[in-house]
Amino acid sequence: MDWGEAMRSWAVGLRLLLFWTSIIDPQAQVTVTPTDTVFRAAYCAAAIDVIRRERNRDAFKKFCEDWQSGGFRTIDQCIEKEWQRVDEEFASKQQRFHDYVMRFAFDADDEMMTEIAEIGARAKRDVEVSLKETGVGVECAAPCAGAAGLTDHASCMHRCIAQTNPTLADIFRCIVLPDNLPF
Repeated sequence: MDWGEAMRSWAVGLRLLLFWTSIIDPQAQVTVTPTDTVFRAAYCAAAIDVIRRERNRDAFKKFCEDWQSGGFRTIDQCIEKEWQRVDEEFASKQQRFHDYVMRFAFDADDEMMTEIAEIGARAKRDVEVSLKETGVGVECAAPCAGAAGLTDHASCMHRCIAQTNPTLADIFRCIVLPDNLPF
Protein backbone atom coordinates (compact mmCIF):
# COMPACT_ATOMS: atom_id res chain seq x y z
CA MET A 1 0.00 0.00 0.00
CA ASP A 2 1.51 3.34 -1.01
CA TRP A 3 1.26 6.57 0.98
CA GLY A 4 -1.77 7.89 -0.94
CA GLU A 5 -3.72 4.67 -0.42
CA ALA A 6 -2.81 4.67 3.26
CA MET A 7 -4.09 8.26 3.61
CA ARG A 8 -7.39 7.37 1.89
CA SER A 9 -7.80 4.29 4.10
CA TRP A 10 -7.20 6.32 7.27
CA ALA A 11 -9.61 9.01 6.06
CA VAL A 12 -12.39 6.48 5.50
CA GLY A 13 -11.92 5.08 9.00
CA LEU A 14 -11.81 8.53 10.53
CA ARG A 15 -14.93 9.61 8.63
CA LEU A 16 -16.78 6.61 10.04
CA LEU A 17 -15.63 7.56 13.52
CA LEU A 18 -16.82 11.13 12.98
CA PHE A 19 -20.13 9.88 11.60
CA TRP A 20 -20.78 7.87 14.77
CA THR A 21 -19.62 10.78 16.91
CA SER A 22 -22.08 13.09 15.14
CA ILE A 23 -24.93 10.67 15.88
CA ILE A 24 -24.01 10.66 19.56
CA ASP A 25 -23.36 14.44 19.71
CA PRO A 26 -24.98 16.31 16.80
CA GLN A 27 -23.53 19.61 18.07
CA ALA A 28 -19.95 18.40 17.47
CA GLN A 29 -18.86 19.76 14.12
CA VAL A 30 -15.40 19.94 12.63
CA THR A 31 -14.56 22.04 9.61
CA VAL A 32 -11.57 21.43 7.42
CA THR A 33 -9.79 24.24 5.68
CA PRO A 34 -7.14 23.04 3.25
CA THR A 35 -4.07 25.16 3.57
CA ASP A 36 -0.66 25.29 2.05
CA THR A 37 0.67 23.92 5.34
CA VAL A 38 -1.47 20.78 5.06
CA PHE A 39 -0.39 20.22 1.48
CA ARG A 40 3.26 20.87 2.31
CA ALA A 41 3.01 18.41 5.21
CA ALA A 42 1.51 15.82 2.82
CA TYR A 43 4.34 16.42 0.33
CA CYS A 44 7.01 16.14 3.01
CA ALA A 45 5.55 13.01 4.63
CA ALA A 46 5.54 11.26 1.25
CA ALA A 47 8.99 12.56 0.25
CA ILE A 48 10.57 11.40 3.50
CA ASP A 49 8.86 8.03 3.11
CA VAL A 50 10.58 7.49 -0.24
CA ILE A 51 13.94 8.71 1.06
CA ARG A 52 13.74 6.32 4.00
CA ARG A 53 12.87 3.38 1.73
CA GLU A 54 15.60 4.17 -0.82
CA ARG A 55 18.42 4.30 1.76
CA ASN A 56 20.94 6.03 -0.50
CA ARG A 57 24.15 4.70 1.06
CA ASP A 58 26.41 6.70 -1.25
CA ALA A 59 25.24 9.90 0.42
CA PHE A 60 26.84 8.73 3.67
CA LYS A 61 30.25 7.82 2.30
CA LYS A 62 31.57 11.34 2.83
CA PHE A 63 30.66 11.13 6.53
CA CYS A 64 32.61 7.90 6.83
CA GLU A 65 35.82 8.73 4.96
CA ASP A 66 37.71 8.53 8.25
CA TRP A 67 35.76 5.53 9.53
CA GLN A 68 38.71 3.89 11.31
CA SER A 69 39.23 6.82 13.67
CA GLY A 70 35.54 6.58 14.58
CA GLY A 71 36.09 3.09 15.98
CA PHE A 72 34.32 1.25 13.16
CA ARG A 73 35.61 -2.05 11.79
CA THR A 74 34.45 -1.31 8.24
CA ILE A 75 33.18 1.62 6.22
CA ASP A 76 29.86 -0.26 5.84
CA GLN A 77 29.50 -0.35 9.62
CA CYS A 78 30.05 3.41 9.73
CA ILE A 79 27.54 4.02 6.92
CA GLU A 80 24.94 1.86 8.67
CA LYS A 81 25.42 3.76 11.96
CA GLU A 82 25.11 7.13 10.19
CA TRP A 83 22.01 5.93 8.35
CA GLN A 84 20.39 4.80 11.63
CA ARG A 85 21.05 8.20 13.19
CA VAL A 86 19.57 10.07 10.23
CA ASP A 87 16.69 7.62 9.81
CA GLU A 88 15.57 8.22 13.41
CA GLU A 89 15.43 11.95 12.72
CA PHE A 90 13.60 11.37 9.40
CA ALA A 91 11.10 9.03 11.10
CA SER A 92 10.32 11.68 13.70
CA LYS A 93 9.82 14.38 11.05
CA GLN A 94 7.75 12.08 8.87
CA GLN A 95 5.49 11.25 11.82
CA ARG A 96 4.99 14.96 12.62
CA PHE A 97 4.03 15.70 9.01
CA HIS A 98 1.74 12.66 8.88
CA ASP A 99 0.04 13.58 12.18
CA TYR A 100 -0.57 17.11 10.94
CA VAL A 101 -2.19 15.88 7.73
CA MET A 102 -4.31 13.41 9.71
CA ARG A 103 -5.71 16.26 11.83
CA PHE A 104 -7.36 17.54 8.65
CA ALA A 105 -8.27 14.13 7.25
CA PHE A 106 -10.93 13.64 9.92
CA ASP A 107 -13.38 15.76 7.99
CA ALA A 108 -11.76 16.08 4.58
CA ASP A 109 -13.94 15.63 1.56
CA ASP A 110 -13.02 13.34 -1.31
CA GLU A 111 -11.62 16.24 -3.33
CA MET A 112 -9.18 17.21 -0.59
CA MET A 113 -8.14 13.58 -0.02
CA THR A 114 -7.58 13.17 -3.77
CA GLU A 115 -5.47 16.32 -3.78
CA ILE A 116 -3.43 15.05 -0.82
CA ALA A 117 -2.92 11.69 -2.59
CA GLU A 118 -1.83 13.49 -5.79
CA ILE A 119 0.62 15.62 -3.82
CA GLY A 120 2.02 12.46 -2.23
CA ALA A 121 2.44 10.86 -5.65
CA ARG A 122 4.20 14.00 -6.94
CA ALA A 123 6.55 13.95 -3.95
CA LYS A 124 7.40 10.32 -4.69
CA ARG A 125 8.21 11.12 -8.33
CA ASP A 126 10.22 14.19 -7.32
CA VAL A 127 12.37 12.22 -4.87
CA GLU A 128 12.92 9.33 -7.28
CA VAL A 129 14.14 11.75 -9.97
CA SER A 130 16.23 13.80 -7.53
CA LEU A 131 17.98 10.73 -6.10
CA LYS A 132 19.41 10.07 -9.55
CA GLU A 133 21.01 13.52 -9.71
CA THR A 134 24.47 13.84 -8.22
CA GLY A 135 26.47 16.89 -7.29
CA VAL A 136 23.43 19.17 -7.02
CA GLY A 137 24.02 21.72 -4.31
CA VAL A 138 27.79 21.30 -4.30
CA GLU A 139 28.13 24.79 -5.77
CA CYS A 140 26.21 26.10 -2.74
CA ALA A 141 28.58 24.72 -0.11
CA ALA A 142 31.25 27.44 -0.38
CA PRO A 143 28.95 30.50 -0.41
CA CYS A 144 26.96 29.10 2.54
CA ALA A 145 29.97 27.98 4.58
CA GLY A 146 30.07 31.26 6.50
CA ALA A 147 26.42 31.11 7.58
CA ALA A 148 26.11 31.28 11.36
CA GLY A 149 24.46 28.26 12.93
CA LEU A 150 22.92 25.15 11.47
CA THR A 151 19.56 26.74 10.67
CA ASP A 152 21.16 29.70 8.86
CA HIS A 153 23.40 27.33 6.91
CA ALA A 154 20.41 25.15 5.93
CA SER A 155 18.40 28.23 4.90
CA CYS A 156 21.30 29.49 2.78
CA MET A 157 21.67 26.08 1.11
CA HIS A 158 17.90 25.95 0.47
CA ARG A 159 17.87 29.38 -1.20
CA CYS A 160 20.94 28.54 -3.28
CA ILE A 161 19.61 25.14 -4.43
CA ALA A 162 16.22 26.71 -5.25
CA GLN A 163 17.90 28.94 -7.83
CA THR A 164 18.96 25.96 -9.95
CA ASN A 165 16.67 23.13 -8.85
CA PRO A 166 13.40 24.17 -7.16
CA THR A 167 12.20 20.56 -6.88
CA LEU A 168 15.29 19.48 -4.97
CA ALA A 169 14.94 22.60 -2.83
CA ASP A 170 11.40 21.48 -1.86
CA ILE A 171 12.72 18.09 -0.80
CA PHE A 172 15.68 19.67 1.00
CA ARG A 173 13.26 21.92 2.87
CA CYS A 174 11.34 18.86 4.11
CA ILE A 175 14.36 17.11 5.58
CA VAL A 176 16.58 19.96 6.77
CA LEU A 177 14.63 23.10 7.57
CA PRO A 178 12.28 23.44 10.57
CA ASP A 179 8.79 22.23 9.63
CA ASN A 180 6.93 25.35 10.92
CA LEU A 181 3.87 23.27 11.78
CA PRO A 182 1.59 25.06 14.24
CA PHE A 183 1.83 22.37 16.94
